[in-house]
Amino acid sequence: MKIYPIFIPHRGCPFNCIFCNQFKITKSGDLQSAPESDLKKFILYNRGKTRGVAFYGGTFTALPEEEQDYWLEFIRKFRKDLDDIRVSTRPDFIDCRILDKLKEFGVTTIETGIQSLHSGVLKKSKRGYSGEKAAESCHLIKRKGFRLGMQFLPGLPGFSQETWNFTVDKTLEIKPDFVRIYPLLILKDTELEKLYVKGEYKPLDLTRAIELSADAVLRFRKAGIRIAKVGLHSDINKEDIVSGPFHPAFGELIRAELLKRMLVDLDIFKLKYVFFSSKDESVVRGHGKIILKDFLDAATERKIEINFDPEITKGSVNGLY
Repeated sequence: MKIYPIFIPHRGCPFNCIFCNQFKITKSGDLQSAPESDLKKFILYNRGKTRGVAFYGGTFTALPEEEQDYWLEFIRKFRKDLDDIRVSTRPDFIDCRILDKLKEFGVTTIETGIQSLHSGVLKKSKRGYSGEKAAESCHLIKRKGFRLGMQFLPGLPGFSQETWNFTVDKTLEIKPDFVRIYPLLILKDTELEKLYVKGEYKPLDLTRAIELSADAVLRFRKAGIRIAKVGLHSDINKEDIVSGPFHPAFGELIRAELLKRMLVDLDIFKLKYVFFSSKDESVVRGHGKIILKDFLDAATERKIEINFDPEITKGSVNGLY
């Protein structure tokens, strides 16, 4: 689907969570006027394709009522030309009245910044709601007939393997349509930065973030839940990152980690030939070499022949002994 993004950075959000500096992530805090001419061009240019509009960067349902109405009235004019209208919000700004209104204006997808479903983690991160409230809101969104997206931040204060497993387990019970996983980064001018400087918070390292994200991706995929994105977008200003598991191609590292696990299952050191999808060649030969180094070194030493086949499904590996 082709998406036309409308950014409303930090607008509507009543909190400044321990980790958050939304202006660093979405660049600007200015209220954007309705981009009518640009949206018309987008619809025309993508004629014949599935098209959608998504509001990013703020808490849509916590905006002042008149501001919500401004955007909803604007987007309703294009509803017949769009396959999806998406808003982003927090689980504590969801109720039946809000959902009925969004439905009336043609909103089809609601993406919730859950971050964790573990109440202890949420409390330490000053999110302002419990894991139970977050799950309740997600179930309500689904009952009202919306597509549901959930965003997660592994690595929050209080995070552990146990709290992550708990969050993934609860997510599988909710069965969202898609998820995003953004391993937590420490940004400048946040409370989290102060804790880090004082030695009271330690972020995930890159290797651990990859392992935890890959574990979740495997479980979500097995349950038929789409992975919309793993890792923050690469154009975030690197100077704003104090610490944390940032990599400009984090998503490719996850793909490489999943390929590595498949190779282990195939007992790679007994193979004579390995076949990757042609669509994974950039992963194997590019950033993914960090993850696949041991295999690639062994392949050279043992003369294992590596091939890329367009007939093989992306993300799959075949081997011959």
